[in-house]
Amino acid sequence: MDRIIGVSDGVFGPLYAQHRDCYADRNVERLLKPNPTGVEVTLPEYEWWTGLESALEKYSNHASVRWISLHVTKSTINSFSNSLSFSLEMFRLVKHYGVSNIVIHADLLGGIEERNMFHLLPISVENTDGATGFGSSVHDVLTAMGKENRSDFGVTLDVQHLYGMDRLFNSLREFRYVFDGKVVEYHVSNWTDGRHSQLSRARPGESLILNSIQECGAPVVIEGACGSAHDYENEIAYVRSSLNRRGRVG
Repeated sequence: MDRIIGVSDGVFGPLYAQHRDCYADRNVERLLKPNPTGVEVTLPEYEWWTGLESALEKYSNHASVRWISLHVTKSTINSFSNSLSFSLEMFRLVKHYGVSNIVIHADLLGGIEERNMFHLLPISVENTDGATGFGSSVHDVLTAMGKENRSDFGVTLDVQHLYGMDRLFNSLREFRYVFDGKVVEYHVSNWTDGRHSQLSRARPGESLILNSIQECGAPVVIEGACGSAHDYENEIAYVRSSLNRRGRVG
């Protein structure tokens, strides 16, 4: 089976007046045009889930898509009265749309005291970029998981977050060693002017981001912001080509 190369629904962020515009039919169709094999969907506040679920329906029924991940934000969590109601809604989305991964940043997960039924959901913890003050290290991610949940959660590694702090990728090797067999998803992008940007426009040295995961089989999600459909199609073609040098990708 070819490796999954997916995209974040935030790649067209510069074109949106507000993030929930990404759930509009025209933007879902634009995201699906180059046939990505995975999609990462950012969860809005609960009141906007009608649009969210319309987009999820299209993603789950698209012939190319084999992997759907949901990215939980602080506003998502805050729109529920408690973690039990949040968990029940996550169960419903997982079952109905075939969701494979629920991504929660380490700093956000670490602040949730009640985790009713979290251990039954396909949750993975993502490392932060270090600017938050918590969540960028192996120790932080382990702390966020909690001793009682370390065997229940997977890990999503944002390679740009690691590269931004450590150009030698010693931290990436440490994450892989400690969480051997638990990394379920990689996020890749460049970083320009304080936001995720296109790898296809990065300096040559930053091809290390893709080189570092060529041997890894977990799905890859492209998060670099694109200013047009043309830029986006170039970006996904660039990542596919780069990762295809040592193996088949989707």
